[in-house]
Amino acid sequence: MHDIREKLIAAQYLKSRVLSSKTLVNIDSYGLVTVALSRIKVDGSELDKICSTYGVIRQDNGYKIISWQPSNSNAAGDCKSL
Repeated sequence: MHDIREKLIAAQYLKSRVLSSKTLVNIDSYGLVTVALSRIKVDGSELDKICSTYGVIRQDNGYKIISWQPSNSNAAGDCKSL
């Protein structure tokens, strides 16, 4: 995690913007969701577009991420599964 954080700081990463999302699986309190993200730099320009798939569980106080798998987006900035 340290290396990921250091690379994002060096690239002047500020935040991510959700472009689209799709629930792939929803069983009882478990969900598998793929999200297309645009990562934004401090100056407001786009750093890149990525896809992330999250395994989440629903708890009494909201959702908790239990797994994360990043991947590259296609040339249009979309996730293959969206």
